[in-house]
Amino acid sequence: MTSTLTFTGHDRPGITAHVLGALGDSVPILDIEQLVVQGRLVLSVAVDADAVDGVDALAQSLGLELDVTRECIDVVNRTAATAVVVLMAPTLRAADIARVAGEIAEQGGNIERIVRIADYPVTAVEVTVSGVSATALKHSLGPVSREIGIDVAVQSAAIIRHGARLVVMDVDSTLIQDEVIDLLAREAGCEAAVAEVTERAMAGELDFASSLQQRVAALAGTPESALAVGARRRPHDTRSQDFVPDAGVPWLSARVGVGWFRGDRRAAGRRHRRPPVPRQPVGSRRRQAHGPGHPPDRRPRREGPGVTRIC
Repeated sequence: MTSTLTFTGHDRPGITAHVLGALGDSVPILDIEQLVVQGRLVLSVAVDADAVDGVDALAQSLGLELDVTRECIDVVNRTAATAVVVLMAPTLRAADIARVAGEIAEQGGNIERIVRIADYPVTAVEVTVSGVSATALKHSLGPVSREIGIDVAVQSAAIIRHGARLVVMDVDSTLIQDEVIDLLAREAGCEAAVAEVTERAMAGELDFASSLQQRVAALAGTPESALAVGARRRPHDTRSQDFVPDAGVPWLSARVGVGWFRGDRRAAGRRHRRPPVPRQPVGSRRRQAHGPGHPPDRRPRREGPGVTRIC
């Protein structure tokens, strides 16, 4: 027979050590889980004993509430997670999470854990699911995502997921708030012309290739010094700092910009106490992404006036 002791209360350092230490050397732990929500601790311990002496006094001395479930026949076996669902939006409403949770249940899945993983500039929660494949959830949650207007990403819960440490993103309007081509147009005195082409493209009057060609053509003759000047005048934002609070972390490799302007890197790194990505040669960063022993990417790169590398 087992007993499950659930302690709740204000979180502070040392509570877990006090609780487990007070249970003594003779009490086997069959299961344990702990989490903190908005500063409130929930610590649940399943022990191989019908009762534990002094546990009520222990909770009182620590200022915790205690719930004891006695005479449990056996510890409930944990179900292996099959998928991880990440929900993301500027504001996540209770109804949004309820809609996703309902769809997971409809597919025969069970939610094992929910945890918030980001709160700025968007709110994101990670939902660990068992009982249904990631593939099935991708098909069923896609329409739900469009219906309620939030981003939903589904991944397999396989252990390989925890080794993924490569992030690939654009620079313009992503890692930084601005568009580098607009910064250059401002310095070149053709901001209105570039904006007009952009508006036509957004309205569907021009395809992307044509709009890019026309915008770049408007910059003809702009000196390279405009890159540095535009970067200095760029409004300060903290996106890269928020994304990589410490650029020296050894397990993260980041790629920014595809078909970027050379000024993007200057604009992205400006005004930060730390660079948004480690200042290493491109080849070195590629080796880090591929892992030890793998050769760097040796595909040819093209560079031209005002245009950057195609990675």
